[in-house]
Amino acid sequence: AAAAIERQILETDEFPGRFEATESVQIRARITGYIKALHFVPGSEVKAGDLLVEIDPAPFEARLAEAEAAAGNTRAQLKLARLELARQTKLLPEKATSRRDYETAAANVAALEAATRTDQARIDVARVDLGYTKITAPVTGRIGKDELTVGNLVRGEVDSPLLTTLVAIDPIYATFEADEAAYLKYISAARSQHLQVSVGLANEEGAPHPATLSFIDNQIDMADRKSTRLNSS
Repeated sequence: AAAAIERQILETDEFPGRFEATESVQIRARITGYIKALHFVPGSEVKAGDLLVEIDPAPFEARLAEAEAAAGNTRAQLKLARLELARQTKLLPEKATSRRDYETAAANVAALEAATRTDQARIDVARVDLGYTKITAPVTGRIGKDELTVGNLVRGEVDSPLLTTLVAIDPIYATFEADEAAYLKYISAARSQHLQVSVGLANEEGAPHPATLSFIDNQIDMADRKSTRLNSS
């Protein structure tokens, strides 16, 4: 005979899972042009804002210069039109000019003012396109393979070719699927709490990496209606 031992125990269950990036980005061109340079090494880590791909900027610089020149010409015409309107305004009370000439001068000023706004919009678009010639990393992470090399033509379309991929590596998700019984036992009873889980790799003893359950997927796996997807980080 032996005395019964009373103590608290922690009930656990194990589930197979997989690691997923918290952020994954497909790098694509937003304009049409030739790749001028690649500024990354496949498989290396990059920081948000690092230059990855450069598209030949020469055509876009020329379009910007053309738009700025057109805007300068419109501003010069507007200056002259305003002087004419001021002259017509002084002559009209003295009946030294006709109402028609005055209204024509006023309409010309209004038209040129609208043209200056159009010119500025074209300049803004040209500057945006020029900015797209330098593709930078949107997030910090590990860069993938260069799918296109220098000299290739890329098109800024919805289905533009993939240049490379970028995934965040810190933090990461450990995704696993739990059955209905585990959901009712752990998740349903702890909705207002941050459920703690532990993660282990195949070559590790136990589960030495602590994590927190981040969220539960909003859909049930229809192939197995008793399972639901969970993510921990």
